[in-house]
Amino acid sequence: MNQKSLIIGIIITIVWFVGIYLFCSINEFSFSNKDLNSLGDFLAGIFAPVAFFWLILGYVQQGKQLDQNTKALEQQKNIQKKQFDAMNKSVEPRLVIENIQYVYLNNEGEDNFLIQAMFNLTNLGGVANEFYIRNNRNQAIYYLEQIDTKETKSIKIELGEFDVEINQRQQTILADIIFDFKNLYAVHIVLNYDVYYQTELESIDREEKCHIYRSS
Repeated sequence: MNQKSLIIGIIITIVWFVGIYLFCSINEFSFSNKDLNSLGDFLAGIFAPVAFFWLILGYVQQGKQLDQNTKALEQQKNIQKKQFDAMNKSVEPRLVIENIQYVYLNNEGEDNFLIQAMFNLTNLGGVANEFYIRNNRNQAIYYLEQIDTKETKSIKIELGEFDVEINQRQQTILADIIFDFKNLYAVHIVLNYDVYYQTELESIDREEKCHIYRSS
C-alpha cells in the first residue's frame, strides 16, 4: 500500500472512532451496564465497518498495483521488441540486383515457352542463410546455402509457362518471384519481386534487358 492511501485510511479510521466516541459521550453510553451479547453487537457494529473499509482499500490498492505491474511488463516487452528489431535491422541482408540479362526461348509449333534470367546479386548487409528464389507457385527454382556480407553471386533462374503472364498486345511478360531466406538470428524474411520483360515474342533466342524490382 502506498503512503498516500495509508494516510487517507488512517485519517478516516481516526475520524470514525472520534465520531463513535462523541456519539457515546453525547448519549451517555456506558459499557458497564451492558450484557455480553449487547456489548459484542455494539463492538461488532463499531469495528466491522472499519475492517470492511480497510479490506476495500487493500483490494483497490492491490488492483492499482497489478495495473502498474501490467503496464511495466508491457513497457518492458515493447523495449525488448525494439531491441530485437534493432538487432535484426543491424544484421538485415540488403540485396542489390545488377547486370540483368534475359533470354526468351520459344519453340515454334509448341505451346510451352521458357525465360532464362541471369543477374548478379550483391549482399550489402548481413549474411543471408538458406536463400531460396521461388516462383509464383512457391516452388524453389534456385537455392544458395549462404550469401555472405559484401558477396556477389551470379544467379540464373528459369521461368516456365505457368510462372509468367504474357500480354501479346503490349508484347510484355510479367512474373512474380520471391526471395526467401533467414538472417543471422534465423529470422525468416520474405521479399516479393516483380519481373518485367518486354520483347518481340516471335523472336527466337533473343536476349533482352529487363527489370526486377521490389513489389512489397
